[in-house]
Amino acid sequence: QAFGEALSSRKTPSLQSLRLEMQTDITFSSFCDGISEQGLPPDLKVDFFLTIPSLYEEESDEGALTLFASALRSGKILGVRSITFVSALECVYQLRSEVGRVLGEALTHGEASLKFLEEIDLGMEGEGVSDLVEG
Repeated sequence: QAFGEALSSRKTPSLQSLRLEMQTDITFSSFCDGISEQGLPPDLKVDFFLTIPSLYEEESDEGALTLFASALRSGKILGVRSITFVSALECVYQLRSEVGRVLGEALTHGEASLKFLEEIDLGMEGEGVSDLVEG
């Protein structure tokens, strides 16, 4: 949470880009909480590389993806350039329909204003991917 708050504070004006590699667990949830107040600086270009731990672990927190979607939808991450999802396991992650819908709606929401978004690499399958695309 402190990392998200520090980035939101705009105390690093020379920082132009950020590649954020995180698991979608409690740490990523805390990061999303940290940026929820002020958001990231609009000129900070961010590449998200998000690893989904496992379907079978409690830390595979889809709540983190919901918080991420909320931050996108509310315009807190205007400089997002790419989003890549990968599974920590060799199997393909099955995105649940509800989470896919929330992510899809966030990406297409008017306040999201993702004018720098160049790439989304899903690296997953399941009903939720269709819901994400239909968003």
